[in-house]
Amino acid sequence: MGIVDEIRNELKKMDEKDVCIFIFSLLSRQKNTFDQIAEANQWDGSEIITGVYECVKENLYDSTNSIYECTVTRSDIEYLMWEAQEEDMQIVDTFLDNLFAFVNQLQDRNNLDYVFSQCNYDLLESKIINELGWQNVNEDVLLSNENVKLEYNREKRDLELIKNGRFDIDTCSETLI
Repeated sequence: MGIVDEIRNELKKMDEKDVCIFIFSLLSRQKNTFDQIAEANQWDGSEIITGVYECVKENLYDSTNSIYECTVTRSDIEYLMWEAQEEDMQIVDTFLDNLFAFVNQLQDRNNLDYVFSQCNYDLLESKIINELGWQNVNEDVLLSNENVKLEYNREKRDLELIKNGRFDIDTCSETLI
C-alpha cells in the first residue's frame, strides 16, 4: 500500500526516540480497539493486554533490556484465542501478531525494519475481511474504507506532533474502528 510507504519514508527521517513514540501511538490504538471489541463481545483478555501495554509504556525510553519483560506467554495467547468469538479470532490473532511486532521492534531498535508501520492496517484489513468476506476485499476496497483513511490521517497527525515535540503518550485514547 502506498500510504504505508509514505509513512515509512517519514519514519526513516526520525530519530530512534521519536520512532519509539510513533510505535507506541500505533500500539495504543490497537490496544484500545482490542478492549472495545472484547467488551462488545463479552469476552475478556484485557488484563493480559493491559499488562503488556503498561510495561511497554513504562519502558518506552529505557535503553536497557527492560522492554524484554513486556511479553505475552503461550498460555495467555491460548486463553485469548479460546475466549474470542469465532468471528473475532482473526482480529485477535492479527492483534497478537502486531503486538509481537511492536514489542520486537522496540527490543531491537538498532535494526528498525519499519514493519510495524503496516500493523494497524493489517488489523483494519482483518476487520474488513470479517465484515465483507475474503472474496470481496481488494486494495481499492481497503483504501476507500473510512477507518483506513482515518488511520492514515491520524498517523500523519501523530508524526507531525512527534516532530514538534507535542505528542503525549499519556493521552492516547483513540481506537481504529
